[in-house]
Amino acid sequence: MLPRERILTIARKEKWGNQQEFLLSSISLVLSYGNIWRFPYLCYKNGGGNFLIPYLICLMIVGLPMFLLEIAMGQYSCEGGITVWHVFAPRFKGVGISSAISCFLLNIYHVMILAWGFHYLIASFTYELPWSSCGNSWNTPNCDNNAEDYLESGNVTTNSNSLSTASEYWEHRVLGLDPNKDVEHLGTVRWELALTLLLSWIIVCACLWKGIRSLGKVSYLTATVPYLLLVFLLILGFTLEGAADGIRYYLTPDVTAIIRPQVWLDAATQVMLSQAVGLGCLTALGSYNRSNRDFVKDVKWIALVNGVTSFVAGLAMFSLLGFLAHTEGVSMSEVVRSGVGLVFTVFPKALSLLQWAPFWSIIFFSMLVLVVLGTHLVIFEGLITAVVDSFPQFFYVGYRRQALLIGIATFSYFVGLFMVTNGGLYVYELFEHYCFNGIILFWISFFQIAAIAGFYGESSIDTLLGCSPNCPRTWLRFCWKYLTPIFLGFMLLLSVWFYEPLTDYYGRPYPMWAHVIGWNLALPAFLSIIFYYVCYESSRPVKIESEKMKPLFP
Repeated sequence: MLPRERILTIARKEKWGNQQEFLLSSISLVLSYGNIWRFPYLCYKNGGGNFLIPYLICLMIVGLPMFLLEIAMGQYSCEGGITVWHVFAPRFKGVGISSAISCFLLNIYHVMILAWGFHYLIASFTYELPWSSCGNSWNTPNCDNNAEDYLESGNVTTNSNSLSTASEYWEHRVLGLDPNKDVEHLGTVRWELALTLLLSWIIVCACLWKGIRSLGKVSYLTATVPYLLLVFLLILGFTLEGAADGIRYYLTPDVTAIIRPQVWLDAATQVMLSQAVGLGCLTALGSYNRSNRDFVKDVKWIALVNGVTSFVAGLAMFSLLGFLAHTEGVSMSEVVRSGVGLVFTVFPKALSLLQWAPFWSIIFFSMLVLVVLGTHLVIFEGLITAVVDSFPQFFYVGYRRQALLIGIATFSYFVGLFMVTNGGLYVYELFEHYCFNGIILFWISFFQIAAIAGFYGESSIDTLLGCSPNCPRTWLRFCWKYLTPIFLGFMLLLSVWFYEPLTDYYGRPYPMWAHVIGWNLALPAFLSIIFYYVCYESSRPVKIESEKMKPLFP
């Protein structure tokens, strides 16, 4: 059997096909569904246009420094998210393990958004949208064509006892939810969703079958077409009656909001989620770069695209919401909400009121499917790269990498079947609340930056700063050594302080056993950093000083 170093030398001859593929794949990662439904809602919730100030500040002192750090680590070492720590700080390999665990759990439930999106996309190919009227087999006596749901304390409730047609379609036709049953009564599998979930995993595996060679080609689609479709929706929104009220509601500043700690926590969390830091995905993308690539220029474009996308998506989405509020004769506060309720009840309702409604529904859900697919492909590839690089002697032989791909996808599909039952949304919310939140990302990122700046020392910083002649060395050095870790630690404390217990879709608290399951899912990501560090130090009889790293460029 070939030694590990020789196998990596052979395997790592595979690089991005061209310079555009890395850039487009990174854009696909940051162009997430959070840009469509989370960022606009946070702007509305936290002071309108004023929210852009804390968002941009968090982007400069946390988002970009962490983004650059992870890509630089991957490009220098040519390693995935776990084995990259063999090069930089072996005692902190637990950081990479935590990232892989979080990535694995995210990989299981994130694909459900893709499955729901496929369901709505397929249903849109009709003469009349099925959620546009009552009188269908899934409708109840409470169905009302003129009813509109509203948001109360972050949970979905309804005006009086009526449900809008789109809400009834989502709850009864798609999910099969029963308001009288909770997470303890999952019910049976919804076979239509099981099939769209299977379709989602087949597409994901097909797109990643050849690794970055296929991912790079698919990124031309997932990183470009959504923008074209978003422009269509933006132009449509601007032409609708009531759009100006929606946009005004979206951007009206609240000067007092910026001093609230919750606003800064929301801004920092949105930056971490949208930049996908702390998951090892960026390290995997950087590991396929050529050693002399000037990735700083790429990151500037990626950050610009991410910020502009979030802002423009907010304009498009709130113009539709303004049109819906105007048409239904209700206030904007009654149609604005966050999460899946915004995408699968409010927007479908607004689209159903348009002329040529099926066409615009196809445009919207095609954009959603491509956005979620692009993000999920990079997340899954980051996980595969981390595992394969940890055992190169085994996986860089024949089709074993593809077997790993199919194995993880198959396991994730069968776990995902719990999320396509009648109470599957409760399982999805359990995963989302505990497995991928700001606390975990702040925790992983804090130890990552502390390991590089505090434990490895100046040699690693000097090496990573040698990325390009245009690298902002002074700013990055100050951020990596002082500003970013301090800010991450403060945000970690805030996220614990403002932590809210999980409630279900109807606002009911989860039972204690469900919280225990959730924390057991999340604990490995928290404990592996400390556990590995203790085991590593206790197994070393003599402290060995690390050699100074060679500069990235001679």
